[in-house]
Amino acid sequence: MNQSVPERLINIKEMLSLINKARPTLYTMVKEGRFPEPLRSPSGRTLGWLPSQYQEWLSERQGGSNE
Repeated sequence: MNQSVPERLINIKEMLSLINKARPTLYTMVKEGRFPEPLRSPSGRTLGWLPSQYQEWLSERQGGSNE
């Protein structure tokens, strides 16, 4: 059987550190469509982002203007 291991979610504290932004700024960016929406873990208790979402956002920033 080919079972893939799901990616670990990057939690809010980790993401704030990675992007060097405050929580309200991050949520404003999400609301304005400038950052991916957080996902809910299968348990439903945790919000976070897949590492691939973060990497895609970084790639888009490097190709365009810096916020």
